[in-house]
Amino acid sequence: MQDAGISSGYSQIVPAYCYAKEGKDTPYGGISPGSSLKMDFRLIDLLGNRSASGITWEIPYGYTDPLLPVSVYPHTKCVYELERAAEGYSCFVTFSYVEEDDKEWLQDESEKSIEDRLRAESKKNNENRLLDESEKSIEDRLRDESEKGSGNRLQDESEKGSGNRLQDESEGSNENLLLACRQLECEDMRCFIDLCGTEMQVDKAPLLAYVQGLCQGEVPEAAVYELPFAGGEDILELKVAFLLKRDEQLLSAALKGTEEAAEVLTARSDITENTEKINQDYLAVRGLDGQLFYVPPVKHTFDGYEIWTLQPLSNKLLQLKEIPVVDQSGTTQRISYYQVDLEEWAADFLMDLEGFLKPDSIYGEDRDVCETLLEIKKNLAQVIASGVTKISGNVGNPQFEQAAADYYQNLMLQNLSAGRETDGVILLQWEKKADGVVRQQIGEETDGVIRQQFRSETGGAIWQQSEKETDKGFAQQSEKETDEGFAQQSEKETDEGFAQQFKKQADMRKAWCFRAESDRDGFTLKPGKLRADGILPVGVCAADISKQMRVDMDLRLTFTDWEIAGEYFYEFLTVQEQNSVSQNIKGNLPFKRFSQMPVLKSQEYAGEEAACKWKYEVAFVHQTAEQDILTLRLLPKSEAGLRNADDGFLLAMAQYRYLRDKLLVDTSMKKQLVECCRNICESWSYERLSMRAGTGAAEWKLRFSLAFEERKLVILESDIAPEKLKISMKTPGGEYGELNRGEGDFYILPEELAEPYEFLISVLDLDIREVNRINTCISVTRNQEIAEINDLFLYRSDEAAFADDLLPSLNRPETVELGDFEKENFISRLCGLCRGFGKASMEVCCKAPVSVYGEETIYSSLPVLYAPDIAADGRKDVITLIYDRIEAWMKERFGGREGELTVQVQLALFAAEDQKRNLMEFADLEFRCRK
Repeated sequence: MQDAGISSGYSQIVPAYCYAKEGKDTPYGGISPGSSLKMDFRLIDLLGNRSASGITWEIPYGYTDPLLPVSVYPHTKCVYELERAAEGYSCFVTFSYVEEDDKEWLQDESEKSIEDRLRAESKKNNENRLLDESEKSIEDRLRDESEKGSGNRLQDESEKGSGNRLQDESEGSNENLLLACRQLECEDMRCFIDLCGTEMQVDKAPLLAYVQGLCQGEVPEAAVYELPFAGGEDILELKVAFLLKRDEQLLSAALKGTEEAAEVLTARSDITENTEKINQDYLAVRGLDGQLFYVPPVKHTFDGYEIWTLQPLSNKLLQLKEIPVVDQSGTTQRISYYQVDLEEWAADFLMDLEGFLKPDSIYGEDRDVCETLLEIKKNLAQVIASGVTKISGNVGNPQFEQAAADYYQNLMLQNLSAGRETDGVILLQWEKKADGVVRQQIGEETDGVIRQQFRSETGGAIWQQSEKETDKGFAQQSEKETDEGFAQQSEKETDEGFAQQFKKQADMRKAWCFRAESDRDGFTLKPGKLRADGILPVGVCAADISKQMRVDMDLRLTFTDWEIAGEYFYEFLTVQEQNSVSQNIKGNLPFKRFSQMPVLKSQEYAGEEAACKWKYEVAFVHQTAEQDILTLRLLPKSEAGLRNADDGFLLAMAQYRYLRDKLLVDTSMKKQLVECCRNICESWSYERLSMRAGTGAAEWKLRFSLAFEERKLVILESDIAPEKLKISMKTPGGEYGELNRGEGDFYILPEELAEPYEFLISVLDLDIREVNRINTCISVTRNQEIAEINDLFLYRSDEAAFADDLLPSLNRPETVELGDFEKENFISRLCGLCRGFGKASMEVCCKAPVSVYGEETIYSSLPVLYAPDIAADGRKDVITLIYDRIEAWMKERFGGREGELTVQVQLALFAAEDQKRNLMEFADLEFRCRK
C-alpha cells in the first residue's frame, strides 16, 4: 500500500510444520528428501472474504536449527569406562542422571523433589516457545546465531542479575531438553560413537528413552552403550566421542555451502573417562599431550607359598647347675640358673650388641672395638640366618630356604635384634606373564615426562635393577646407545614399527610395587625384593603375642613402572586398588617364646555335696594366648623333676649374662666384651632342640585352650564328666563368673575378662574315700594346635605344682536321718558309710523325753556306749553287736516306751593308709524308733 510516498509492509509468521501432510506434532515431522511446502497468500476483508488474486510461494522444507550435543543435556553425566572381555576389551559409554549437574539451578529449586522439578519443566508451553522462535525468518535466526561471539555471550551473562540468570538457565535447560527430544525423535537422526578414530553407529533407542524420561519429570534409567575394542596388548590410549548426525540431503537450501551447515548436520561431544572406575581397575598414565593411557592389570600367578622362620634355640626351659664363669678379676666362680629361656638371653644379647655399635655408646669412640664388633655382627647375621626352617613339618623348597635365609640376613645386617624378632617370612613363588607393551614413540613429544619415585615410603617398592632381571638385548643396546642416538633412532621409526620393537622387549626394567595388608590387627607386613628366581618374601612381625599368631595376608600389585630408555618414563596417576590378581595367604606363625608360667593361687575343698562327696577347687593365673594349651592334672601327690643341659654356647651365653651389668657401663671391660661376643658368635648353634616328654599318667586330666575371636574356652581333653566340671574366670570387677557351657566341648567366654586371666576350676562330687590326698600340676604347651607344625616349635613348660598336697577333712554337722532303728537298716546304713575308710570310731546316744514344761517336751541325750577303734575287718560284726547292746539298754531303761526314743550316732572315719588321720565326721546320724 502506498500513500503520499509512504510505503507500509505487512508480514505474517507461518509455522510451516503445522501445514505438513505428515508429522504435524513435531517441527521435524514433515521433513523428507526433496520435500517442499507450497504456500498460497491472499488478502481477506473484515468479514473473511478472500480476494481473487494472491501470491503463491513454494518453499523448500529442510533443517535449519543446529543440533544440540549430548553435553548440554541437563542433569546428565556421560562417562566411559573400559573392562576386559573374553577377547580384547569392552568400552562402556553411560548416560546417567546426576542431581548436582546444575548447582545454581538446583539450589534455587532445592525444596522440590527431582521428579517435581522435571515435571514442572515439562508442563511449560512448548508450542508457544517454538512459535515465538519461528517469528524470525530462517535467515535472521541463522545470522543472529553466527554473529554472536563468545565474548558477547559472556558479556550478556555478566549483565544479567543472579535472579534472572537462574530463571533463564532453568528455562534454557528445559528448552534444550525439549529440543533434544524432538531432534532424537526424527527418523533420519542417527547416533555414532567415535572410539579412537573409528566411528560405530549405535541404536538411539536407549538415549531417546533416557531423554524422554527427563522430559516427563522422571528419573530415567541410565542409557548404556557397549562397544568391543581390541586396543593394544598392554597400554590402551582411549579417546571417546558421541556424535549425532542428520542426513545432508535434508539440509535447508538456504544453508547449503555455509559454515553453519556443519552444526545443523552434526553435533559432537567428547566423553570423559570414569575416574572412579579407573582407580578401581587400572593404572592410568597420561602423556604430555593429555591423552590418557590405561595399563590393564598384569597377568600374574602364584605357584604357591611357604612360611619360614628361624629355629628356636631351645624348646625347653634349661637348668644350668654349678657352671663355671669368670668374674671381672679373672677368678672362676660356679653359679646356677633355673628355668632359663634361651630365647630371652639371646634377645638381650643382640639388643645389647646393637647398642654397643651406636655412636653414642660408651664404646662409640673406640674404633678398634667398634670395628671388631661390626665384624662379629656380620658373621652373626649369616650364622643366625642359616637356622631358617619351614614352619610346617613338610619338606621345603630349597629355593625358598635360601630366599628365607637371605631375607633374614639382610634384616639382621640392618639390626640384629629387630631382624631376629621377625616372626616369620612368607615366601611366594611369583610368575609374571606380561604381554607386549605398546609404547608411545620417543621423541620431543615425550621429552620431560615426569617419573614418580615410588620407594620405601609407598609401602614397599621393589625395584628390579640387575641386568639379569632385564632383557639382556635391551640392556646391551642401552649401554651402546646414548639418549640422543636412541631418540634419533625412534624418530626414524613409524609408530607401528616402534610398537613391534617394544612388544619383544616387554620384560625390560620394571619396578614391581606391592602392598601387603592383614585382615587381623597387630601385624606389620614388609614386602622384600622380588628376586630373579621369582620369589617374593614378605616379613611378618606381630605387635601383640597375647592372641593367636595367625596372619591373613592380602598381597596386591599396586604399581608397575616401565622404563623405556634412560630418562623417559610415564607418570602414574592412580593406584591400582582392585581387579588385580591378589593372593590371599592364611597361615599360622609359631610363638618362638615360652609362655609365662602359670601361678597357682589356691587349692581347697569347698564343702560337701552329699554324704562322703565333696567339691575340689583350684585357682591359678596365666597370661595365656590362643596357641597355648593348658593341662591341669589332679594327682594323688605332686611330681617334680629338673633337667640339666650345657654346652659351649650355653656357657658362652651364661658368661655374658654373668658380666652383663658391668659390660653395659664399664669401658674397662672392653676385652671381656669382645671375648664374650666372639665366643657366642663362634658357638652359636641350634643343636639343643629336643622335645619335652610328659611326666606320667594322671588320675584326672583337663586340657583346654582359649579362642578369643570365637569367645570360647575349648575343651580338648577331659577325664572329668561335664556335669561334674565347672569353670569360672575372674571379671574386671574382681568376682569369679561361672562360664556357661555351649552345645559342645566348649564354654562361652564373657565379653570382658581381667588380665592376666584367672581361672577357678571346680570338680564336684569327689568321694573322699577315693581321693583323700590330692595335688594339682599345671603345664603349658605352645603351638601344638598348628596344623602340620614342625616339632621344633613345640614348647612345653615345666609343671607348676603346690608344695604340699591337699588333705581334706569333711565334717557333716547337720543331722542326717537314716530311717528306722531296725536291725537290718541300722547295720547296712552304717556299714555303707564306713566302706572304703580305715578304722572308725562310734559314739551312741539315746534321745529321750525327760519332762514336760507347759506344752513343750524336754529331751535329753543319754550316752549309751563308745567304740573308739572299729577296724575294717569284722566291721559288720562289731556294728551288729552295738545294735544288740543299744536295743537291750533301751528295753531295760524304757521298757514299753521305746517308740518315744531316737538313737543318735556320732561317726568318725579315718584314712586307710593313715589310721590317725580323720577324713570324715558325721556329727549326728539319727535312727527313729517305732512303736
